[in-house]
Amino acid sequence: MLRSLYGRLALALIVLLVVTGALVAILFGSLATRYQQEVSQTMNRDLAMYIANERGLFRNEVLDADAVRELFHDVMVVNPAVEVYLLDRAGTILAHSVPPESLRRGSVSVAPIGEFLGGAQFPLYGDDPRDGSGSKVFSASPVGEAGNPRGYVYVILGSETYHGIASMVGGSYVVRTGLLVLGVLLLIAVAAGLMLFFGLTRRLAELTRAVARFRDHGDHRPIAAPATGDDEVSRLHRACAEMSERLAAQMHALEATDRLRRDLVANVSHDLRTPLSAVRGYLETLQIKDADLSTAEKQRYLAIAVQHTERLGRLVGELFELARLDAGEVRLNPETFSPAELLQDVARTYEMAAGKRAVRLQVDLAGDAPQVKADIALIQRVLANLLDNALQHTPVGGTVQVSLAATGVGVRVVVADSGAGISGDDMPYIFDRFYRGRNDPRAQSDGAGLGLAIVRRILDLHQAKIDVKSTAGAGASFAFELPADRPAA
Repeated sequence: MLRSLYGRLALALIVLLVVTGALVAILFGSLATRYQQEVSQTMNRDLAMYIANERGLFRNEVLDADAVRELFHDVMVVNPAVEVYLLDRAGTILAHSVPPESLRRGSVSVAPIGEFLGGAQFPLYGDDPRDGSGSKVFSASPVGEAGNPRGYVYVILGSETYHGIASMVGGSYVVRTGLLVLGVLLLIAVAAGLMLFFGLTRRLAELTRAVARFRDHGDHRPIAAPATGDDEVSRLHRACAEMSERLAAQMHALEATDRLRRDLVANVSHDLRTPLSAVRGYLETLQIKDADLSTAEKQRYLAIAVQHTERLGRLVGELFELARLDAGEVRLNPETFSPAELLQDVARTYEMAAGKRAVRLQVDLAGDAPQVKADIALIQRVLANLLDNALQHTPVGGTVQVSLAATGVGVRVVVADSGAGISGDDMPYIFDRFYRGRNDPRAQSDGAGLGLAIVRRILDLHQAKIDVKSTAGAGASFAFELPADRPAA
């Protein structure tokens, strides 16, 4: 129980309230005592004066013992709670109303008497003759002339008998009732505090269970954020929910990356094995049947082997290029250039390939296309991959069209073909590495399914989006935009 936050808070609350209750009881007891003493001293301020003026205590400069004894007896009869002492000017006790054996002092300090007569604030304490070190509230009055007194009447307002009775009152019904009320109030405060702490820690406990479920579940379902509340616990809950969403997304991304890694290994193994097996087969044929083959057959076998090695070289090159793009090792080197000139140069390099396939390559350039600012080498790679992809998907007699148009803030490049188009099932995956759609003609070509993946990552570096449109039986078009170096007004 004490290991939990609720248990520790509950224990701290109980200890705090118990200590506070004890201190309050002690404080109020002390204040009540001082208040009672202040009231008693205020009400009996003139008591010593009345006693001193009642009758003469000195006769011919000599203490009248009979008058003193009679006066003290009368006072004790009227008010047994007081003790009366007659002092000389130095504070020596000349006469008293208490039993002689109870005295512990032969004199008292006259300094508090001077403060009393000077009007000091009450309660004011003077020496108690019946206590060797104690003090009590008192009343005092000079005997004789105020400027030159013969002595003082010194009245202790709380006698030993009075304090004995007061101590017995401590066990009275009123005191017990007051302590009981104080205890009940403390219990109510403890119960209210425990309920409050339970309400606060319950939400923390729910958050702890939610985090534990997120940790233990294999599907990494994010923590649900609270719908209401703006206190610290609610903000902590929402922060944990946002963190769990990010962690879940990262875990899903890692799982997807792991699947891609496995697919990559499988695809690379397949695409590397095919040309390697072909090269090995033709070379072994040349090695075994060298004497039986004609010069033309040898040249044909060597040409096929070279073709497969070239395919293998392109595949390895594309793999390294894609790996560098995925790892973030490629850095843009932006420069200003004419996109029309770049497009013409790239299209010119594919004229021969288009002629071999009996495909018409059409280039439409806008005369008002502005210059753009981008990495010219990477954009050239994008155009080359898109043209190569279009030529592979365009049948004999078809058309590949490359167009360039100004958009006001840059240029829009479109590469379209008149092939079979892209099916709806294949559309979400065309930019995945090694992906080949159904009846993809690249299955019989040199392509490895990496060209469009490279295109996507290069345009992502330029923060450019590529749009794909396709109609079944009517071909497909790929379009992207590049910002102008100085956008047109």
